[in-house]
Amino acid sequence: MALTFDSKEDAMEYIKQKSEEGYQTKIKNVNNKYIVSVEGELKDFKITDRLGKGIDPKIKEDVIKLNDNGYETSASCEGHQDHAFPSPYIWIDKGISYKQLVKKAEEFNKENNLHAPLKVYIEKVEENSNIIILPPDINDKITRTHERVNNINGIPVKEYTVKARKIMNDFVEYLTENK
Repeated sequence: MALTFDSKEDAMEYIKQKSEEGYQTKIKNVNNKYIVSVEGELKDFKITDRLGKGIDPKIKEDVIKLNDNGYETSASCEGHQDHAFPSPYIWIDKGISYKQLVKKAEEFNKENNLHAPLKVYIEKVEENSNIIILPPDINDKITRTHERVNNINGIPVKEYTVKARKIMNDFVEYLTENK
């Protein structure tokens, strides 16, 4: 998409707006007209966590939404069926206290009638209130995929991971709408 502006100031204002929305832009001056093209959305860019590692594609939108709404995140995982954790998680460093997040998770679980192993679970990780949001695995304990056979409490791992991602997405939506 490209737009033409008569003044450089108007073009720069548009570029600033699009940049804040997460778009990449280019500007050209052609016959004293400023042509601004929009290249792509933020989700197409390489986004990293605080360690410089990429964010898994199936949780990227949730991480972006949390950060856009004042929750500072530092690590995440989309959940994997063949390695690491089958459950998605997002580590929140700032923007909400541990107690507030636990309360939001309890409200969300109750409103959606969610129970283990598919519910939102909050774990305080460090004293400076780093927090992980995740549906738990077996008996509210975080377990790596390679530590179990083919299912989690009778739910096939593939099905569990898909359902857990949906719950994570719904909880992020709930959290940002009920701030």
